[in-house]
Amino acid sequence: MTDDRKEAAASGECAISGVPGTGAEIKLAFLDPADSKTGALRPTGNVVDMLDGIEASCTDTANPCIFIGAADLGVTGTELPDEISNNIPLLRRLEDSRRFGARSMKLCKEIQHAPRAVSKIARVSKAAKHRVLSGEVDIVARVMSDGQPHRSIPLTAASCTGVAAPLKGSVEEALLAPKRVEDGVLTRQLGVRVELVKLVRTRTKRATYAQPPCSAQRDH
Repeated sequence: MTDDRKEAAASGECAISGVPGTGAEIKLAFLDPADSKTGALRPTGNVVDMLDGIEASCTDTANPCIFIGAADLGVTGTELPDEISNNIPLLRRLEDSRRFGARSMKLCKEIQHAPRAVSKIARVSKAAKHRVLSGEVDIVARVMSDGQPHRSIPLTAASCTGVAAPLKGSVEEALLAPKRVEDGVLTRQLGVRVELVKLVRTRTKRATYAQPPCSAQRDH
């Protein structure tokens, strides 16, 4: 808000690398986001599950998400969207794993009936293998949405990643940077923008997402 609180502020010092200029920071808070669709933070009851022969961690915060180590899929995790779109075997493997995960999280009874957009599936990899234009990151996350590589990261998936990554024994936790970045930082698609996910870890009461208005992107 402006100082007189009469209108939304457009100017500010919030910046994202790769996005020209600065703007007023917008914060969206997900209050009590755990078990959004399944009734449990860990819908399968396990920290790690085997989905179609691949280790995965399933978490439900703001949106059910499945996290798989990129190396287990034979990729680096830093591939750009067009590279993924042209890799038909990888797309099929990701979709098969997503469907198995949806069934394991009781979002469907049969894998062929898995909802198209729920759950999301993400390839995660170590930050040490990923270059960004400025700053450091805790973990690299690349998310598929409705069968396509998301060019940024869905808002709900960003919140889920921020909650899931520190959970002990998970696929994501094993890939976190040894020295955590202040406030928690994960990379967005294309490696030139970052998101901040701040958590109050008492029953995951609040997950906050911040970005300038110029970078707002519709969630899928």
